[in-house]
Amino acid sequence: MTTPYPSYSYNKYNPSPFYLIPLEAWRRGLAVTFSGDIKNYSIGSPQRRLIFRRSMVLDAKWGLQTLEITRNKDETKKYLLKANVTVPQGKRFHSQTSDEEIIRYAEQAGFPVVLKPTDGYRGEGVFSNVSDAVSLKQFLVHVRRDLRYEDVIVEERIEGDDFRIFVLGDKVVAALKRIPLNVTGNGKDTIKQLIQAKNYERKHNRIGERKPIKIDPEILTNIKLAGIHINTVLDDGQKLFLRVKCNLSLGGDSVDVTDEIPQHVKNTAIQAVKAIPGLKHAGVDILHDENTPDSPAAVIEINSMAEIGAHLYPRMGMSRDIASALIDHYFPESTSVKQNHRMIFYNPYSLKNSLMKNPKTEITLPALPLEEMVRREITLTGHIQGVGFRRWAEKQAMKMNLSGYIENQDRNSVHIVVAGEAEQVKTFETLCKTGPDKARITNISTKDNDFPIIHGFRIIRKKNALLAKAMHLTHAIYRRLALIKKRYVPSMAVLAGRKIE
Repeated sequence: MTTPYPSYSYNKYNPSPFYLIPLEAWRRGLAVTFSGDIKNYSIGSPQRRLIFRRSMVLDAKWGLQTLEITRNKDETKKYLLKANVTVPQGKRFHSQTSDEEIIRYAEQAGFPVVLKPTDGYRGEGVFSNVSDAVSLKQFLVHVRRDLRYEDVIVEERIEGDDFRIFVLGDKVVAALKRIPLNVTGNGKDTIKQLIQAKNYERKHNRIGERKPIKIDPEILTNIKLAGIHINTVLDDGQKLFLRVKCNLSLGGDSVDVTDEIPQHVKNTAIQAVKAIPGLKHAGVDILHDENTPDSPAAVIEINSMAEIGAHLYPRMGMSRDIASALIDHYFPESTSVKQNHRMIFYNPYSLKNSLMKNPKTEITLPALPLEEMVRREITLTGHIQGVGFRRWAEKQAMKMNLSGYIENQDRNSVHIVVAGEAEQVKTFETLCKTGPDKARITNISTKDNDFPIIHGFRIIRKKNALLAKAMHLTHAIYRRLALIKKRYVPSMAVLAGRKIE
C-alpha cells in the first residue's frame, strides 16, 4: 500500500492536473490566472509566465500544434520513427476505408492485432488483443459506428508489461506499472465477493473512489472463458484477470516502479518526448517485458496532457508528487517557499461556476501571506446565538484576509477555525472575546489546529433534512415536467394540427 503526501491526502477535490498544478504554484506565491475555463490557466513569476492546458505547457513557438500531433496517433508515430524510437508496426485507415479492407490488412499482417482510434482519448475504443477476423469486425462496428471514431489504426500486438512513464525535461520523475483488473483468491470468497472487497479498497484511494468496478459483459465473458462463474470460490493465491486493458478507471492496479524500471526503458521514454516538437513533458505509455530486463521497449502512445493523480495515489508503492516536480522545474526560484501553506486549498467548484457564468473573463487566485499561516480553533459559549455573531465573525475575518469557517454547536456555543497571518489571527481572537453588541461571552477556549483549510471564510449552516428532501423532490418534478414538454408536447401539437411555442 502507499502513503500519499500529507499535503494532498486531505484533498477532497478530484486529483486532476488542472487542480493539483495550479494549487502547488499558488501555495508558493506564484500568480495563477484562469482564462475562460478551469482547464486553461497561466502561472507566472517576475521571471517568466507559462500557459498551461490541463497538465501541458504550451510552447511559445509550437503552441497547440504540439497537442494536435500527440492527439493523432499516426502523426505521433511518424515523429517517433524519425527519431528511431521503437513503435509497433501498423497502418492508419481513413474514414473512407471499408471495414473489409481493414480486416484484409489484419489477416495479412497476422493476428492478434491492436485496434484503436487515430485520435482517441483515455483508452476509449482501444482493443489490445483482437484475435481473429470475426472479433475485429465486431470491434470495428463498435468503434466506427457506435463511438464514431471512423479513422482508426490497426497495428501489431507487442507482448509486454504496460508502463506509464512521466518525463520532465531530461529525466523520468515517475513510472507506474499498470496491471489489468484482477482478483486473487483466498479459498473462501466468491469472485463476486472478491470484486466487492476490491471496490471497498478503492474507496480509500483517490483515483478509484469515484469509479467502482462494475460487473459488466466483459468481466462475465472473461470469467466464462476461464471455465468458471461469478460465484466460483478461487483457491488461496489463485489470480484471475477480469479484463485485458490496463485502464485504472476500469479497475486496473497501479504500482510505482520509478526506482526499479531499467534505465534503457527510461531513456526510450525521454527520447520519445524529445521527438515531438514543442513538447516539454508528457506521460509516455510503454510496453516492456519486465521478466527480460534487457529486452527493447516499445512506445505505444504519448500523452501530452497526462493525468498525474495516479502517480500521487498509486495502489502500491511510493507516491510521486508530479505537481511539485513541475513547479520546481519551471519555477526554480519558488523552491525556497515550497513548504509554506501545505495545508491550504482553494475551492475549484466556485471557481468553475464563476468562469461558466462569464467564459470571457479571467480570474486570478488571491495572494497568500508570505509567511506560513497560523491555524487556530476557537470555541465560545454564552449568549451567542440569535445575535448575528456568525455574520459579524465572517465580516471581521474577511476584513483581515483570514480563512476558515464558523458554525453553531449547541444552543449556547459556536466553533471557529481560522487561519492567516499570526498578528491578524491574534487580533481576531481578541475581538471574539467581546463579539457584536448583543453577544455575551462567558467562556472562550483556543488551541492550535493542524487540519486543512479552504481559502476564504464561510458560515457553515446545518442542513434541515426534511427541507432538503422536499427541495430534492421539487427539483425532480420540475425536471420531469421539462422533459415531458421537450419530448412529447411537440408531437402532440402535430397530431392536433397546430403549432406549439
